[in-house]
Amino acid sequence: MSTLQYSLYSSEELISTSQKNQFSLKHSQVWQALRIYFFYRFTLALFLLWAVYTGKGPSLIAAYSPTLFTYSIIVYTILLGISFIPLHTGSYDCKIHAFYHLTLDLCCIPLLIHASGGIGSGLEALLLMSVAASGLLLGGIYSVGFAALCSLVFLGEAIYSDLYDIFENTHYTEASVLGICSFAVSLFAHSLGRRAEQSELLANQRGRDIERLEKLNVHIIQNLQSGVIIIDPVKGIQSINQSVLQFFKLEKTPVKLSGISAKLAESYQDWLSDQQHDSITLDGQHEAQILTRFIALETAGKPYHMIWFEDLSIETQRIQQAKLVSLGHLAASIAHEIRNPLSVISHASQLLEETPDLDTESKKMSQLIIRHASRVNKIIDNILQLAQRKPACLEEIELIQWVDNFIVLFQEDYHTGNNKLYFTHPHSSSLKLRVDPSQLRQILTNLCSNAIKHSVKSSQADVEIIINEIDDKVTIDVSDAGPGIPEQYRDRLFDPFFTTSETGTGLGLYICRELSELNQGWLDYFPRPEGGSVFRLSFPKYRQKVISI
Repeated sequence: MSTLQYSLYSSEELISTSQKNQFSLKHSQVWQALRIYFFYRFTLALFLLWAVYTGKGPSLIAAYSPTLFTYSIIVYTILLGISFIPLHTGSYDCKIHAFYHLTLDLCCIPLLIHASGGIGSGLEALLLMSVAASGLLLGGIYSVGFAALCSLVFLGEAIYSDLYDIFENTHYTEASVLGICSFAVSLFAHSLGRRAEQSELLANQRGRDIERLEKLNVHIIQNLQSGVIIIDPVKGIQSINQSVLQFFKLEKTPVKLSGISAKLAESYQDWLSDQQHDSITLDGQHEAQILTRFIALETAGKPYHMIWFEDLSIETQRIQQAKLVSLGHLAASIAHEIRNPLSVISHASQLLEETPDLDTESKKMSQLIIRHASRVNKIIDNILQLAQRKPACLEEIELIQWVDNFIVLFQEDYHTGNNKLYFTHPHSSSLKLRVDPSQLRQILTNLCSNAIKHSVKSSQADVEIIINEIDDKVTIDVSDAGPGIPEQYRDRLFDPFFTTSETGTGLGLYICRELSELNQGWLDYFPRPEGGSVFRLSFPKYRQKVISI
């Protein structure tokens, strides 16, 4: 039983969600962009200081007023230096730093432009760089507002220079073009930032999707009933699921195939030489037969191989169900053909027995006919019961509580008399099993009935039901104090129609084993050391699997 939680979003949904919100970079990205912007401006400020003091820079730098330029660039450099420590340590909010640096640019760069000869000096590009930075750092209405302020600065510089006749030529046209450029740069930077944000969101979502899919694949492989091993190019085990560990009763993941089975490692090497023979059968735990197949994976470059393990007991279960269906059709035909003449024989024998002048020998023969006709009729009933068996309807049951209830009902229905059922189980209050309850009840009813019938009459416990946990199995033992099964009969104990009793049909234990296999279990017989018999039902432990991704 698995619970799976999983969700994916399409790129269209992701982008539309991003477009509904105002563009803004992540906190960490804003800090990174601020630091890059700071080093660019600080380097520029140092270059301008060097240029104005050495006179080796471009001729337009400080062409109109070297004093104003010098004071402005010194103040600009000092204020930039003051912001280094808070910016480096991440003090205050990142938007405060962004507003501080953009305001500093808006106040100082126009003074540098004016000191270098006004519009046309070439330093206007520095302010356009600040506009672009506002579009990336702030986005939205803030970048448009900053572009508007820069446009007013350009226009104000042109008007101021014209009113006071500072420069020979007016620059209204250039100021207008620079204002338009400010808005264009702002919109372009904002659009570029939004596209970058959407691309990053989409890339992050795709990364999360890939991570989820990888986890999903791992969970699916780990919870397969079949075993899977992935072999890397250096012939080491890259991946192995839990089923392989359970098949071969391994406590830890081996590094090489030889750690699982020497025969497996040898067969793998043979397969690498000749890939025509790609399957073998290995012995697993509890005498299970494991079908093993070698598969070459199609990968670019290095070769990878997969080894697939299949428990043949599952296939055996399917065969058993198909066999029961076929037997059902056969049994239905036999019942109609045999039951009617058998009823006539039985009825005629009873009438013959009631004849007054029948001699003693004839009465004995008549009773023998009636007894064996009854036995044949019982065999037919058992065959029909087995043939009409429905597929197992597996349910989760609390085993200990279920067995407690079974014992109460069994003692009421079968009137066990001096023979009593005793129940021994682990201290664990919860032991779950996944079986068909009605079929488990039929198995235990048959085993307990046989145990009571063959138990030695005594005041001690005649029959005991014992539950144990052995490795990854849950076992239910039905133990009696009877004479046990002679060793020469044990190999044929579960064969159909084999019986050592004159009144038995030889189908009871056969039906029990068939029903056990339908429930992915197994029925075995063990002699008790102190005398008596133990019939052991073994089922795999039930684990509820929850997958959260």
